Amino acid sequence: MGRVINLNDTTPAAPSGQTNVKWQLGTSSGTDPGSGLPVFPVSGYVATGSGGTLTAPVEIDTGTPTTIGLKVKGATGSSTSATFVQGGAGNPVTLGSSVTLGNTLIVVGFDPFSSVVSCSDNLGNTFNSIYSTSHLNIFAATITVVGSCTVTAHGPFGNAQVAAVHEYSNLATSSILDASALASSGLGSTLAVGPMTITQTDLLVTGILAQAIATAGSGVSGFTLREYNASGIQTADQNEAAGTYTLTWDISGANAGTVYAFIVALRLGSGVPQSADLLEFEDSSGALLSAVNCAGQFVLPSTSGAPGNVPGACAAAFDPATGKLWIYDGSAWKSVTLT
Repeated sequence: MGRVINLNDTTPAAPSGQTNVKWQLGTSSGTDPGSGLPVFPVSGYVATGSGGTLTAPVEIDTGTPTTIGLKVKGATGSSTSATFVQGGAGNPVTLGSSVTLGNTLIVVGFDPFSSVVSCSDNLGNTFNSIYSTSHLNIFAATITVVGSCTVTAHGPFGNAQVAAVHEYSNLATSSILDASALASSGLGSTLAVGPMTITQTDLLVTGILAQAIATAGSGVSGFTLREYNASGIQTADQNEAAGTYTLTWDISGANAGTVYAFIVALRLGSGVPQSADLLEFEDSSGALLSAVNCAGQFVLPSTSGAPGNVPGACAAAFDPATGKLWIYDGSAWKSVTLT
């Protein structure tokens, strides 16, 4: 980009007493012959800051025909935790709400009599195994297809006995597994799994598995219980800082077969993406007229019926109540109903 204007109007400071100036790359000053504004020389690149206003007219001169005139760049917030969105247990598992683009599905598939070989959903999202043992397989899928989602864990000859499905936001989309631990025992009151060491903040997903779990136990201290199914699964999770973890599960509800306990440490995503609008246009009272949202989509002004103003040709507005797109053709507002 050729020039970046500092909207703080502080670095470097504008000329004393001036509110309307023309920024110009270089060292020359004086008065701009085109606008009549004082020229404020800017040496090199000036980073944008937060806050501050510019009083119109403001002119940005690209200098060359191939230089971008104005670029608005979104920000990425720091990544400190993953967020549980929804879940379910059984097999297959139908989630209560549509899944969200870019989120991650974590699936814990278990079968005490066989192996768990794959996982799929009705939408066509791709599930990759991130941790597996003889009877347990944990899968992750970055959601690329959205909608009502039903997930199935498969054994070699049919469905696996049981699965738990968690949807999260802000998990890594590659190399998601950081660390893991597994333990097993006969029936009893508690089962400890670990130690497991992580060197960064991760999401820890943990659970117990058995041939049958008649009642849900109290879980594991400090963790949020997520899913339970009597066919042999109970899960919990918690964002945890770097450290060494041994988790002790209440397994008193398990009433058949060997009991397994697992932990997987999942890496967080790179950060929280821009969610606020990139550009907003307001009237003199501060009411929002239109915007460019965080995805770069132009949000048209909203109207109820035909707009009442007389603009230039090609102005547009949208009536969400009727689904009509209004466009001014230079003499009248014309509409078309969108389907």
